[in-house]
Formats: sequence, structure tokens, C-alpha cells
Amino acid sequence: MIFTTSLLSILLALVVFAFNWKVNRNALFLSMLMILIGSSQLRHYLTFNATEPFWLAILINNPSPLWSMIGACLFFYVRNVLTDRFEFRKSDLLHTIPFWVSLVGILPYLFTPFAHKIEVANLFIRHMAAVKDVDFNWLMAHEVSLKIRFTLQIGYALACLWMLAGFKKRRTTDVNRPQAQRGIIHKWLIAVSVFVLLDALYLMIGVNIYFDKPSLARDMPIYYPALYAMGVTITCIPSLVLIFPEILYGIPRLRDTPSLLPPTPALEISDVTPSSEAIPPTPAASAATTESSGSRGEDPFIELGQRVIDYMDREKPYLRQNFSIEELAEKLDVPRHHLYYCFNNVLKKKFVVLRMEYRIKEVKKCLLEADLETSTLEAIGGSCGFASRSAFYRIFTEQVGCSPGEFIEQHKRPE
Repeated sequence: MIFTTSLLSILLALVVFAFNWKVNRNALFLSMLMILIGSSQLRHYLTFNATEPFWLAILINNPSPLWSMIGACLFFYVRNVLTDRFEFRKSDLLHTIPFWVSLVGILPYLFTPFAHKIEVANLFIRHMAAVKDVDFNWLMAHEVSLKIRFTLQIGYALACLWMLAGFKKRRTTDVNRPQAQRGIIHKWLIAVSVFVLLDALYLMIGVNIYFDKPSLARDMPIYYPALYAMGVTITCIPSLVLIFPEILYGIPRLRDTPSLLPPTPALEISDVTPSSEAIPPTPAASAATTESSGSRGEDPFIELGQRVIDYMDREKPYLRQNFSIEELAEKLDVPRHHLYYCFNNVLKKKFVVLRMEYRIKEVKKCLLEADLETSTLEAIGGSCGFASRSAFYRIFTEQVGCSPGEFIEQHKRPE
């Protein structure tokens, strides 16, 4: 179970990083945290259950400097999510001191022949109690280095919980953050911090038992089933990313950024009307933010939703085939994860859906106004942002219920 969940955690971390690095760069610290804890749990599993020495020889001590950064990764992730910024300050280099100390300490072991590491791995497999006398770190005893690592991890986890407690007291007065999202993320950050804390406590207890009673080594999971069960449980927590993907948005905080567009009055649903019976209402009409005007005012990103709709109506960027959410974020001068939150929670639709609705609306207008003797349906689709004739016909038919030619026959009246 631990082996499977550890590999799943590492794989999930890589997926989170690959697909969310451009959306919210704080996914870097979350991914690093999940990879480090997953690999640590994997090493722990192999210590008790490996029958072949190869992978155990790789994981026994070589990654230990990286594992000393688990607490720091948690701190960077929690801090950056709470401030809604991706940053690494010069003072943050102090948090890397445990990494460098550990790296210097294990340098002799790192450069030993791999055959020696295979021997150590076989020693784990055959006579685990004897491994406590192996010289892994020339600066300090192996027991001391392990306890320092887990103590640091516990300290970072407690510091993050303290930081989250202070944020909870202040969050009720911060009107620039969406209340529902910050509640979800606050709970998620608490869960992650407690997860890291339990992981460190679990390993610290295991280290104490091992060095106090090395004869128990191989049978430790049998004599301490609760300890083993906790190890299984805490490796499952990263799977919450799959169940609640909104945690990757973080807690967006509205910032005072200069708009590239002239100010416009607040957009109300009732202000949007179709220009003709043949043309459906603008997508802004269906961009409902919440069910009532009272609840709408609670989300500070209503204004950003209005800016998105205004920009689409005014500049018509969707007419370009390569128009993307990255370009929209650049034009509106807002972080990309703010737009993702806005589309999912304010406009209640994805960016690609909104872009498609605007293109369909523009195509309908052009089909009714175009002179088909001098223009083709394919050219009209291309001028409205569709990349190919097949995509144009397929999307138009799916959304409207008829082909472009049939739409013209149904709606275009003779002069």
C-alpha cells in the first residue's frame, strides 16, 4: 500500500507541476513537497520490504539533503499562497542551510563506489539492526542527523500552522479575497501542514524505536501496527489534489492594477440585450456570477469578470485564431490563476467556452451580412477565429444545431 501510494504521490506531483506551473507558479513548491515526501515514504517502505538491493541502494542516503528541505518547501508554499505571490527572497537562502550541511556531511558516502552502497542495501535486507553502525555522515552520527531533519520538519509544520492561525484572524477584514475560496484553501493548507507534521512525528518515532531497540528492526511494523497504519494513511493525503482541483488556484487577492481599457459602468445582466432576433444574446448575458445581487458583492473578482467581458466586447480578440488565456492575462495585467478563478467562479464557464460563444455569435452576424458571391463560408469562419474549415463546421453544427449553409437558408430573407 505504501509503495503504491508513494509512487502515485510522486506521479501526481509531476502532473501538478507540468499542468499548473504556468497557471500558478506556487505549484512548484507543492510539487516539490509531494515528491520529497513520496520518495521519503518509498525509501521507508523499501527499508522494511525490499528483497532486491538496487533501488534501496539508491534511496538509502543519497537524497537525504533534499529530504531536509521538506519543511522549507512547506513554508514557501504556505507563505506564497497566503500572500498570493510567487517569490524567493534573498533571506530565504537561510532556509537552505540544512540542505548544504547535509550535503557536505554525506559527500564521502556519495562518492563511494556503487558496489559499496549495494553492500549496505544487502545489509538492510539481511541484518537491518547492524545498519545503525554504518557511517553515512562524517559530520555527525546518523541518528543525530535523522533526528535533526525530523525536528526541523516538525518546527516548520508548527510555524506554518501558527501562520495560518494568524491569517484566520485577519481574513475576515480582507475584502480583496473571495471568501469561499479562502475558506477552502485555508483548510487545505492546514491539512497539508498537519500531514507534514504527522509524517515527521511518524518517522521520528520510528527512528527512536530503531536506535533504542535495533533488534526489533525488521518486525517493527508487526509490533507497532498503529505506527505502520499512520504511515499508510498520511501517504494518501496528496490525492486530495485530484478530488479538489480548486486548491491549485490558491487564494487570489485583488490587486490595484492599471487597466488598459477606459472605465466602464458595472455590467448588469439586464443591460445586455440581443441586437436582433437572428443573433443570440452576447455571452455576457449568460455570465451569471451568483444567484443574488447580495452574494455577488461578496466576491471581489466580480469586477475582473466585468473587465473580461468588456475587453471581449470592445477589442474582439477572439477573432484571432491564436487568442489564449495567456494573452488575456497579459492584456488585463492580472496573474493567470486570477483569471482561472474568475472564469470558474464568477463567469461560471471556462475560457475556451466563452471564446467559442463569442466566435459563434460573430459568425452568425457575418453569415447574415456577407455576400456569398464574393466570400466563402470557410473564409467567414477563418475571419471569426476558427483555425480550419472542419473545426468551423463541426463546432457551429454542435452549438447551433444546423450547418452554416442551413443557418443562412433559415434566417436570411430576400431583399
